Amino acid sequence: MKPTLFGDLVFEIRASGPRAGMLIWPIPPALGIVVGLALVLHGPAGHAEGLFDEYADLACQVAAIDPSPIGEGHLGPLESGAFVQVRFPVPKPLPLAYAVQLGNTVAFSGRGTSYKLLLRRDSQEGPVIYEGPVITGSGDAWNADNLRPIDLTDKLTEQDAERGYLDVYVSAQTEGDGWTIYRHNHGRPILALFVQSDEEIRQAIEQQKAMEKRGVALIPAPQKIELRDGEFGLTGKSRIVLPAAASDEDRFAARDLAEQIAQVCGHKLAVEVGGKAGAADISLARGAVARGGEDGYRLSVGTGGIRVVAQGAPGLFYGAQTVAQLVTEHGTLPFAEIQDWPDYPLRGLQYDVARGQTVEVEWWKRVIRDLARFKLNAIMIYGEDDYRFRAYPFLGREGTFTPEKAAEISAFARNYHMQLIPQYESLGHASAVLGHEEMKDLREAGNSWVFCTCNPKTWEFLDRVYAELVEQFPSCRYIHTGADEFEMAFGLCPQCKAIVEKDGYTGLYAQHMNHLNELVKKHGRTMLFWPSHGGPTPDLSYLTIKSRDRLQLDCIPTEWIYHGPPTYPEIEQYQKLGFKDVWASPAVVCFSRIWPDYRTTYRGIRGFLRAGAERRIGGAMTTTWEWMHGGVVANSLLGMVYAAECSWSLGKTPVTDYERRYGQRIFGLAPESAAEQVRDVLEEPWKNEGPAAVLRDSRLMTNLFFEDPRTVRARIVLRTPGFSESAQAAYNAVLAAEARLEKLRRECDENWAARPHVRQESPAGTGQGQAQAAVPNADLLDYTKLAFDMYRYGMAKVLALEEASKVYSRARKLGEGRATQASALEEAAKLIESLPPQLDLCIEVYGRAVAKLGAWRGDVERMAKQREATVRLAVELRDLAGKVRQGQVKELPTASQFGLTRGRTVRIGTWEPKEMDEAGCQIRLDVTGKIQAAGDVLVEWNYQRGAHGVSLQKTELLANGEVVAVDEHEGWTGAGSHNNTYQLRLQTFNPQAKYEILGTMKSSGGTDSFGDVWLIFEE
Repeated sequence: MKPTLFGDLVFEIRASGPRAGMLIWPIPPALGIVVGLALVLHGPAGHAEGLFDEYADLACQVAAIDPSPIGEGHLGPLESGAFVQVRFPVPKPLPLAYAVQLGNTVAFSGRGTSYKLLLRRDSQEGPVIYEGPVITGSGDAWNADNLRPIDLTDKLTEQDAERGYLDVYVSAQTEGDGWTIYRHNHGRPILALFVQSDEEIRQAIEQQKAMEKRGVALIPAPQKIELRDGEFGLTGKSRIVLPAAASDEDRFAARDLAEQIAQVCGHKLAVEVGGKAGAADISLARGAVARGGEDGYRLSVGTGGIRVVAQGAPGLFYGAQTVAQLVTEHGTLPFAEIQDWPDYPLRGLQYDVARGQTVEVEWWKRVIRDLARFKLNAIMIYGEDDYRFRAYPFLGREGTFTPEKAAEISAFARNYHMQLIPQYESLGHASAVLGHEEMKDLREAGNSWVFCTCNPKTWEFLDRVYAELVEQFPSCRYIHTGADEFEMAFGLCPQCKAIVEKDGYTGLYAQHMNHLNELVKKHGRTMLFWPSHGGPTPDLSYLTIKSRDRLQLDCIPTEWIYHGPPTYPEIEQYQKLGFKDVWASPAVVCFSRIWPDYRTTYRGIRGFLRAGAERRIGGAMTTTWEWMHGGVVANSLLGMVYAAECSWSLGKTPVTDYERRYGQRIFGLAPESAAEQVRDVLEEPWKNEGPAAVLRDSRLMTNLFFEDPRTVRARIVLRTPGFSESAQAAYNAVLAAEARLEKLRRECDENWAARPHVRQESPAGTGQGQAQAAVPNADLLDYTKLAFDMYRYGMAKVLALEEASKVYSRARKLGEGRATQASALEEAAKLIESLPPQLDLCIEVYGRAVAKLGAWRGDVERMAKQREATVRLAVELRDLAGKVRQGQVKELPTASQFGLTRGRTVRIGTWEPKEMDEAGCQIRLDVTGKIQAAGDVLVEWNYQRGAHGVSLQKTELLANGEVVAVDEHEGWTGAGSHNNTYQLRLQTFNPQAKYEILGTMKSSGGTDSFGDVWLIFEE
């Protein structure tokens, strides 16, 4: 939202979600603690309760003002009972809810025995407005408690609003320690949080309360709804009546409505064209509406029947969807008057098929139908080598879009007023296409990542491709040409380089983009594109903005911002450049992870789309990316539907209200428990506190699941402080989440079975049997269970390997006790053998996701390889046990050979492209002080990112320049790293020596490689 002015002070208005991220900063060593600043809007008793807790999602943030402590650093030690004045702005009129954030209030040393926060208003002797709990044990716990907003809604007065501020006198009562406050600055803000009391928000909240009271679950929330006493009852004789001149589109809307009503309550309504609607009927007709153009509608439910009026076919369809959502299982609808229209003309979702997804036609039809019923009207297909073309039959992955699939899905989508927009990468991201040998001439200086701008064959190819895309998706009004993340391989060939030397990178970029625009217009469409962001150098960054005077402007940048910042100045920036329009593209943050990040998703979608609506932009295109590495599209549905909610009516009600409606609408949950169940099962199954909070790191958990059992301890467990200690609690937390999921599933089944028409159709009126299979959307919960099983397997792997490492360590210490030593090895093998059956469950359900949803088959293959590796590890341990029993082994191998390392890890350095060489290179790292005793030292070379992996030859340990240990073997680090750990045995430690690690290696295929180097010290 835009800045709001209070007098001479400008405050940033932020659409802050209930679970915003945490900013951690170090406190000076004298304080000896670390404090986090977080906008944690759902806290324990005494903090974010009452009105503020209820409406926290809608809160704006404003900074404390003078005479508050403002500047750098803290106030120094303050005695128990001392006061500090903080002045917080108060808007006029009084806000609906108000809280203050005092996370800058911290214990001084953290070593006291008790701490308590106290707030008074107006003066040091003024009335107490907040008295916190007594926190004992450590200052860190008090610091964490202070991070949570303090609800002061009922402490504000009209005088505060007239004056424009509230003076809060902050004090702490401490024992055994002092306390202090960090001054307000950009990095450490002291904030007031409030929900504005304007007409729009008040109306939205009043409507929310009324709908919640009546159990109404409409998605998206309508712009204006008035619920009245009484209800309308459908009967078997009710009809859906259309005027004689009804179009085919309107007839489809009527049939679709009849189908939904039959599913919900069992009434099979006839569709009649040209009749006169009676008091028992539903009428769908064209007519004038006040707002919304073709998409707007009016809906009336009363004693005279149900009447939907819309100016255009889309609006009539959307009005019919609202009728369908109002129908209860008993065939009743509440009396209501609704005026509804979208805040965005184009409301879209990008669907990424470029990560190995296959296009399953029935699943795509289901997605189109369901999202259209939530009033989205566009799906943009992100593809790379993901379309088949007659002109280029060698293109198009197996299982992806073909002309036949595109034609069938496009025709289906037209009925639902959904346009499918093809996206074809036409500058960068081109490796999937240009990697084909037939396409090598179009590569920029031989680099398949970028199309060569100066090659006429590039334009011949793209011309034919666009022509076929228009044929395959005839209802689309746009073609998205991609055009982001090209900068690292741009302007390299002699012809392109000559243009750069003459006109700069902006000249070459403008030439390419203008040519794309001309091609798209040639085929009767408007060009969409991703604007250029940061590149490898300043000259190669933000080329769209820099090229503004050279670019054709009758095209539309789709600006991509995913993290949910406080403001979005980029919208106005692109508008001022003069483009035809600019579309807002937030994201469902599901990228290459098992479980989406819904905190960021909610904040990003709502904030970006609100900001765009204020600037009156025309398109909301929420993105999804990379359903792979455990990500399944079904588990992103909560965010996809939220995109529909916000692109229609901007998400003006709290997230908890959306979650209630989602739980009721998607799974038929009871209204009084739906929000809590959705939040605790489908949004945030893992709490952000206690040892199980590690589960909230979805990247870490995804890496854990797919990591080979031999490397999971060295790469993840030993490098994540406290991981082993929290593993059991995290495992138990997953079991608890699975129990909540099963409870939700049972309620879903029971509620469906209890519906009157289901009971009648079920054997013996039990509500069981075949009717159970008809529970809408219950199949989606299988993929929620899959994600939980993957988390559970990851933690089971940590626990099994932790115990196996203890057992193996014990076996090495047993020395000559062969039978006991062998038994210990067999025990370790048994622990590893417990893992494959758990992984089998994941493989089975993920295979189902591949078959039914088009999930990435590569994930199943990775799971199968991990299973093989796990079985092989157990076999090796059992074989070793047998050899020990037979006396064939004098000394057990190091634990690292089996991935059972115990000890500690230290990162000793990195490498980057400038140090790499395809002919061979060496990396020398000083480890003096890190090696402190004789014994085994393991060195791991760990690729992190870049286009090229590294082939390893040997690793040496030097003391004062002399080699004292060496391990020489072929290894590889990159995609599929193997043999990249080197074992060095230091026989004698010299405390005065300078120790260095020297690695000999060569990069493969180029020098674009970044990585870390680790020392692993075994116990």
